[in-house]
Amino acid sequence: MSRYTSPATATVRCNQGLTSSFQTLPDISIEELSRAYETALGHVRAARLTDAEFIYTPSQIALACFSLASPTLASAWARAKFPSTPHPPVLDVLEPIKALILRDGSPPDVEAVREVDRRLRLCKNPEKI
Repeated sequence: MSRYTSPATATVRCNQGLTSSFQTLPDISIEELSRAYETALGHVRAARLTDAEFIYTPSQIALACFSLASPTLASAWARAKFPSTPHPPVLDVLEPIKALILRDGSPPDVEAVREVDRRLRLCKNPEKI
């Protein structure tokens, strides 16, 4: 095992933390929150396939995933956190993250991965030429 491990669960932990924070909102049912959490978790997995983790913080990615799952829930949370602001600034950050996840969050084509793998195998051991 290497000394360095990527914080693969950072966004998942933020997602769990947001779920706890959402429970403090009034008029939120546990069933609605549970559905949104499961859907957001799927978006978190898709976000792992993008460059989002290099550009944005895990909490921003988690909120964007919740916003994809339930936009009303995410905006209600943001308005509760910024009550004096008519339009919370955090909502502006979410749009580029959501676009990135939706655009690049699909798994690559299997044939393309095999082609890259073949090339890498040659690069690792040139004696096999």
